[in-house]
Order: sequence, then structure tokens, then C-alpha cells
Amino acid sequence: KWIVSGPGTAYGRLNQLKTSYNTVLETVKANEKTFIPLSDYCNLNNCTITNSIANEPYRVTGSDLTLRNVTITSKKVILLVDGTVHISGPIQVSPGAFFMIASKGDIIVDPAVGASTPSCSSTSQLQGIFSTDRNFIVLGGAVCPTVDKQLKVSGSIITNASLTSRGKFSNNRTLCSQNAEFPVFMIEPRLDFILNVPESFLKVSTTWQ
Repeated sequence: KWIVSGPGTAYGRLNQLKTSYNTVLETVKANEKTFIPLSDYCNLNNCTITNSIANEPYRVTGSDLTLRNVTITSKKVILLVDGTVHISGPIQVSPGAFFMIASKGDIIVDPAVGASTPSCSSTSQLQGIFSTDRNFIVLGGAVCPTVDKQLKVSGSIITNASLTSRGKFSNNRTLCSQNAEFPVFMIEPRLDFILNVPESFLKVSTTWQ
């Protein structure tokens, strides 16, 4: 009796992270889902996303994206962007919902996003999974004694997801004399995002024997 076992079928780019632009693109297509142009939903130069958005993957091609505000209470949304993403307002995702950005370019957070009064237990201003093939950049610009806003993220930040560049996380903020008391940047996990991943982002892995 002969028994032959081993891995069956899988898909995705082995030389890139699962959250890279190309891998997400291939995964969604392999799941026979069609991307909706985000331009059909909002103005890409000043996009506000509410819970009226569909439970579908959205795509931005040939353009950058500026997110003004995102408030999702029950939807599961993936944004695939082949340019740079500018975040100019808060992104709030309720438990049970899902929000992910997979960007081919940088993800840049505006200096206005954050809390004016620093603390060690502030509410997060950005919630979701933020993946960039390049850099995640937190812009600042304060001149001491004037301080930058404190930024807190709930979820995950992935840089250099394509593994083809030297992408990195860049924090350009300071709390000046308050740096010894409070962090200018904080991040905490959102384990519920793992449980709420949409089917369009799930990979099929088959084992045969």
C-alpha cells in the first residue's frame, strides 16, 4: 500500500507578505470577487466612508486616495490602493466590523489626526489594518514648546509588505518636554479583526493524501 501526501493547492506570492498589494489583489480575484471602484462611492480627493458602504472589496487605480473620515459599525471593507494613501481624519471601526487598507504606495497620516491632550489611555484615532508596500509615515511639524498631537492606533501596521523596498515606519511627532511622561505614538492589537476577516480575503489551502 502506497500513501503519498503533501501540500495541494495554494495561491499568493511567496516572496511577499499576505497583506501586500499584489497578494491581496490575487487573493480576492481567486475568490472570484470583483473589486468595486472606490470612485463610485466617494471623491478620491476627499473621501468619507460610512456604514452605507457595501460589504465588498474596493479598489483605487491610477490615483492617490485621501481619507477624510471613516466610520464603520458593521461592514467588512478592504481598500486596495495602487497609489499613496493620505489619512486626514479619524478611522473608527466598531467590534464585529473590519477595515483594511493595502497600499502600493506610502500611507501618510496628517498632523491633525490625534489627541490634543496626551495621556496613557487615550481613545485610538485610527482603527484597522494598515498595510503598505512602502512606508507608513506619521507627519508632525510642531516647534517646541508647541507639541504635536498624540496618535493611537488600534489594529496593525505593516510596512514593506512587498519585500521589495526598504519601507519603514516613520514617526515625525514630538511632545517636547512631555516626552518623558507620555508616548507620542501608541498601538494596541485588535484581535477581533482576525475573527472578522471577510471571505474575499481568505486563502484556500488544500491538502491531499
